[in-house]
Amino acid sequence: MASTNNGGGDSLVNAAQTSEITTEGRLGLYVVAALGLAVAVAVYFAGLDRLRASVESRVERGDRSAIAQERSLRMWLAAISSFGIGYTWAIQQSRLTGLLKALGFSHRQLMAAFAPGTVIGIFVQPIIAVISDNFESPFGKRRPFVFVGGLVLVASYAVLSNSYSIGTALGDAEGGGAVVGGAPRLRVWGAAFALLSFWVADFSINAAQLPLRVLASSMVGHEHQDEVMARFSVTDNAGKLFAYLLGTFSLATPEGTAGGDTELIADVRAQFAVSCVCILVSFATTCLFVREPDSRPVHKQPRRLDVGIDSRSGGQGGHGVDQQLRSQLLQRRRTLLSAPLGGGGGDNGGGCGGSGGGGSESFEEQSVALMGGR
Repeated sequence: MASTNNGGGDSLVNAAQTSEITTEGRLGLYVVAALGLAVAVAVYFAGLDRLRASVESRVERGDRSAIAQERSLRMWLAAISSFGIGYTWAIQQSRLTGLLKALGFSHRQLMAAFAPGTVIGIFVQPIIAVISDNFESPFGKRRPFVFVGGLVLVASYAVLSNSYSIGTALGDAEGGGAVVGGAPRLRVWGAAFALLSFWVADFSINAAQLPLRVLASSMVGHEHQDEVMARFSVTDNAGKLFAYLLGTFSLATPEGTAGGDTELIADVRAQFAVSCVCILVSFATTCLFVREPDSRPVHKQPRRLDVGIDSRSGGQGGHGVDQQLRSQLLQRRRTLLSAPLGGGGGDNGGGCGGSGGGGSESFEEQSVALMGGR
């Protein structure tokens, strides 16, 4: 009899050890996955940097075939942030209602919770448009709003996805969200943090969304505006599709429910974590790889020290230009990729193009000619 009891005790110990090993193994997999994600992001940014440098180098050497490639690349780099925004909207639609119901919101309270988001969208974008038009910074007019908006969005999503656990830690009663007497019991602290972070997230999305589109539109001439908007549409819908496909799976883990949270809460937390990664990577792509001119007045900008004569002056058929002018042309071409120069042809166009009809050429083609491209 004693032997049987010992055998039962040994079985329980072995089961506990097996469970402990399994938990440690899962944590190890999470660490490996996080490291793999970090490496993938680093490779992604390094690849983009090499691609951009290669295309720009070809343009500076006067390769006309690279001009359209550079313009297309910059439009994609600006529009990629819309992937994170699309994913964000889709996650809100598919997961936020379930989270608020778990916090005890009734159907009427849900409608009241979503209403301020519409009001925010009506007023925030026009206000941000006026502010950014008159904003001065060495990083341009629009990118600072995109950068700050992305950081605020990630912080608000971190609070929103953990609002249930925050409420529990602050004293929300157990059983909150359950129907009692025909009405759900509201988890007050969790609901307060969820609403506040949700409205801040809506504010930050709208504050970043308009500057992104204006930034991309300002990079090209009016004849390429449809291409810019098409790229925004593609990346936005790609983000939404990815969110809906991933949302068909539950990302809840045993560790996510270990603190007493339900599988729904653990899944919401994981889905919003993926959303934060998408936002950070896509917004960082635009902020790092899309150049925007210094928006400060000229007298507030640092004085350039690289004033000199291009080494090719006098030896390339009169195409050598002052180094400072060359730098200015490069900077302008990067921000106005194909804005046409108005004016007539003949001798007026020949000042940039070197031949009759130059006034009909795009600015980037004429700048390549000035820099010795032909």
